Amino acid sequence: MILLKIFLSLVIYWAMFNVIAPFAPASFGPLLLTGLAALLSLPLLYVFYRRERGRHGQEARPEYRRLGPSLALILLFGAAASVAVNNLLNLSGLPYLFPGYAENMAPALYAPPLLTQLICTCLLIPAVEELIFRGQAFCLFRDRFGWRTAAFLSALLFGLYHGSVVQGVYAFFLGLGAAWLLQRFGTLLAPWLFHMAANLISVLLEHFSGQLAFLNLLPVFLAETGIALGLAAVCFLGIRGRSAGNERPRG
Repeated sequence: MILLKIFLSLVIYWAMFNVIAPFAPASFGPLLLTGLAALLSLPLLYVFYRRERGRHGQEARPEYRRLGPSLALILLFGAAASVAVNNLLNLSGLPYLFPGYAENMAPALYAPPLLTQLICTCLLIPAVEELIFRGQAFCLFRDRFGWRTAAFLSALLFGLYHGSVVQGVYAFFLGLGAAWLLQRFGTLLAPWLFHMAANLISVLLEHFSGQLAFLNLLPVFLAETGIALGLAAVCFLGIRGRSAGNERPRG
């Protein structure tokens, strides 16, 4: 039943894409169509999320005040985690063993205008994915198995959903961080901000890759990776310290 509910949410998302795609102008690429599908899916998916949380007696409305002291840390955590995981994957050689993402998926994501990427990749798509994989998958698994198992299972599904091996591994680790933040703060706003920052740094680094070519020099790349890992660890510890006592099975 849990997997069926998650699958239903994905079907709604995919259905929206297939409904609008035949009527969209030829200039609309896959990213813009996916962003529009996300925008149209959001209200219905949020209703499902609220209803499901209500059935379990858990409040689904965000508590913005609880995020205040940790807002900057969450954003920095997302950006640092994204850079760290991406760089470690590159150092592992995995993208060279499985080049499908770089050859097939990356051009569709980074070719559209920057504004389209910012709206779709950094705002709309993360909102839908957080509703599905944290709001639905994580919360449903947590109700049955506890939050640690739920974090693993929801992150695993999140990785499989991304299709390619490289993106799947990346999404799995980012999914663990997003699930931890939801458990820590009890509101989907926390993982959405984390997800948004992770995508934003990726978009900006790709967009300005020409000006930032020096970052690919091995000594600089290694230093960048170490700094990103250190920042992610500092943010993790800072969030854990500031939100101590706030960890609740909500949202």
